Amino acid sequence: MFKLPAVKILSRCVNKITITFLLILVQLVWMASLYLRLTEYAAWLNGVMTALSVLIILFLVRKDENPAYTIAWMALIGITPVFGGLMYLFWGNKRPSRRMRRRMAAVDRRHRDLTRQPPGQLEDVDPRARALSGYIARYGPWPAWKDTAVEYFSSGEAMFPRLLEDLRRAKKFIFLETFIIRPGRMWNAVEDILREKAAAGVDVRVIYDDMGCIMILPTGYDRTLEQMGIKCRIFNPFVPILSSRFNTRDHRKICVIDGNVGFTGGINLADEYINEKEKHGHWKDTAVMLKGEAARSFTLMFLQMWNVTEQPPKFGEFCAAPVPPVSAPGFVMPFGDCPPSLDLLTINGLCGCDTVLIPIQCEYYALEGLSELMNTLKTVRKKYNRYLDIEGVVFTMYAGRLNLTMQVVAQVKKYYGNKVYKSVIPRTVRLSEAPSFGMPINYYDPVSKGCEAYSEMAAEFLANNR
Repeated sequence: MFKLPAVKILSRCVNKITITFLLILVQLVWMASLYLRLTEYAAWLNGVMTALSVLIILFLVRKDENPAYTIAWMALIGITPVFGGLMYLFWGNKRPSRRMRRRMAAVDRRHRDLTRQPPGQLEDVDPRARALSGYIARYGPWPAWKDTAVEYFSSGEAMFPRLLEDLRRAKKFIFLETFIIRPGRMWNAVEDILREKAAAGVDVRVIYDDMGCIMILPTGYDRTLEQMGIKCRIFNPFVPILSSRFNTRDHRKICVIDGNVGFTGGINLADEYINEKEKHGHWKDTAVMLKGEAARSFTLMFLQMWNVTEQPPKFGEFCAAPVPPVSAPGFVMPFGDCPPSLDLLTINGLCGCDTVLIPIQCEYYALEGLSELMNTLKTVRKKYNRYLDIEGVVFTMYAGRLNLTMQVVAQVKKYYGNKVYKSVIPRTVRLSEAPSFGMPINYYDPVSKGCEAYSEMAAEFLANNR
């Protein structure tokens, strides 16, 4: 009886995340100790490591990468020039492991025929919409589908009852992919239905990300689900070894039911997402449900990830099944993508819009990003959207007292002339604070200079488009 509190404290301290942290710390200490011992015998090693850091900084300057990610690494390497380059080699690579890339490429080659655009889906479609569809179908590659009903849910609690209702109707299969699973009202209700359906002969499969659940689910939870008859895979299991491959995570949320109903959005399977539990205030994530032909693409996306760990791929039995007819206007294009700065998501928007308003930070590297964007705009205008034009350029994080700011402003005005907005967004504390509170600036501090600046920019935008 007297040992119970100590046992509780010990069980909280000695868990998977604590052991993982300690093992990684031991590796870091060992590496640092090894390096210091080597430098005692080879003073030139400091010079070699510093030169490596300089080369990596030059590489990052030229690399087509998210500027925030690049600048953060350059700052870290600049602060620790001896170790910085080595740290980048260990953790800077965001690509999946070579083995996973090979498997994903093999799966992609085998399912190419299933992602081709079916005939008759884009009849009587606006030419600009057809150009956007053609781009996604070519580079996604994901086809467009008609005869698909779309329902939007403004919150997790609005989506949850409908998800349970459709799960109960499953006859053939349920595919579920998520980043976070947290035991509670939401997951327990879903798990009960999955267990019941698996017992009834429905093919039930679950993928969850190990990093998203590392502090939530017990070790071996995938085996627990398997014992219930639910097939389970853990995406990229975390192993406490210093490696960059653990940067690759699966944040996708998909639920496919019988190949004709698909849910997706930002809602994980945890109580905070349906506001059953308050974690960071009222949680606001959205979701959509597709019913009809377009749900086939969700089936294919799930199987791509599933079959990275299970060979050979078995797509046909799930993707070729007939879908009950649904009468709905328009067409839908579900697609899977990762969103770096100028990848598929951004280009999709450029293909479908008339004009683009470009915000630019008053920093040197923003000029390089702007030149990359202009090259992309030229390509999109030439191949997919000849109507695309520049609405204007807006300066953000403006600090008139800094010489660098004025140099950037002068360079941009030289090339864009009257396209540059008169309104500028200043660098203010209130603008920096607002995102951390989950609020736009007009809610966080409606009388601040930042809010006034955005209001002026909106008024200028409206005046230019009357």
